[in-house]
Amino acid sequence: MPIFAAIQTYSQLQTHFDILIIGAGPAGSAAALALRQSGLRVGLLDKARFPRDKVCGDAIPGPALRVLSELGFEQEAAIFSEKEMVTSSRLFAPNGKSLTIRWVTKAFNSKRFDFDHFLLELVKKHAPTQVLEGHCASEIRREGEVVVVKTAERQFTCSLLIGADGANGASAKQLSGFHLDRRHHCAAVRAYCKGLPGLEAGVNEFYLLDGYLPGYLWIFPLADGWANVGFGMLSEAVAVQNLNLRKSLQAIVATHPVLKARFAQASILEKPVGFGLPLGSRHWPLSGERYLLVGDAGSLIDPLQGHGIDKAMLSGKLAAEQAVRCFQENRFDNAFLKQYDDQVYGRLYGEFKRNYRLLLCLNRFPRLVNLMVNMAQNKRLMRWMQWWMYG
Repeated sequence: MPIFAAIQTYSQLQTHFDILIIGAGPAGSAAALALRQSGLRVGLLDKARFPRDKVCGDAIPGPALRVLSELGFEQEAAIFSEKEMVTSSRLFAPNGKSLTIRWVTKAFNSKRFDFDHFLLELVKKHAPTQVLEGHCASEIRREGEVVVVKTAERQFTCSLLIGADGANGASAKQLSGFHLDRRHHCAAVRAYCKGLPGLEAGVNEFYLLDGYLPGYLWIFPLADGWANVGFGMLSEAVAVQNLNLRKSLQAIVATHPVLKARFAQASILEKPVGFGLPLGSRHWPLSGERYLLVGDAGSLIDPLQGHGIDKAMLSGKLAAEQAVRCFQENRFDNAFLKQYDDQVYGRLYGEFKRNYRLLLCLNRFPRLVNLMVNMAQNKRLMRWMQWWMYG
């Protein structure tokens, strides 16, 4: 039995930590793994009990594997991802023509039910972290030199809090005053299906559609013949057009000239489930006195592709490194913690701004996509697009 795998009973729960991480998804788990050799008392709290579903597109970008490698888990990541590797994207323009772009970096698809559980099991096996499942943070406040976190069951305190509980969680709302800005937010729906003809292993499909821009429909193949099918748009456009995205997704797959015959033969396994994506195109504060925000809690999602898992894991790792510096210097003030904001935005904000501009450009000039597809035979253009989209 691994040294850190002992199950802690309710009566054994520690209530004060040096660092308390709220949210055990990719951002929170990455932070816990990055802190495993820090010597600090770390707690990881989540409202769910794992494994659990997380509504998402289920595409795990290559940089997420890079973070796991940097954390010392390259072999485990390779074994987990090898069955669902993705090598290409097929982009369908509004005119129906398509182009295929081969990815430069390794990536894979995985249900978040499985991937998030995999990450949390790494924490349980390799980190001296007290994992607190089934505890929902309802109130967070600073009291002197500690942060107080209340749940329905009990109260916890910490010297530093890492908020990894998403844009709708208590950390972002109660500590940084997060509010939704539809210009920098996407709304999306997802449904799982099986038996969809035409799926190609290792190829993710994207459909840009007249009347539904800026946004796209995706089809991502999963293991065992499953597929993640979803549709998302900029929330501002959803509000202006007064769209019901669930009905829009159903209408698209029933009428699109490429998709309708395929979906007529597929089994839809659930009603479309909605979720939101807070985009990194808005420069939102990621820290304050005695707290750091990571992943969706810090609105760190790529505006163009909707990727958030790689950004979540990177920010979790950077937050852990900043947390160690806080305890080394015994500083938890705004000015010192802002080093974390500078690091995150220094690495990501240029990409966020560029991709946000491109997203708006595609909305204003949808024929630009048609032109790009028509020019797909230009090898220099294709290499540039590969670099821009996938690094």
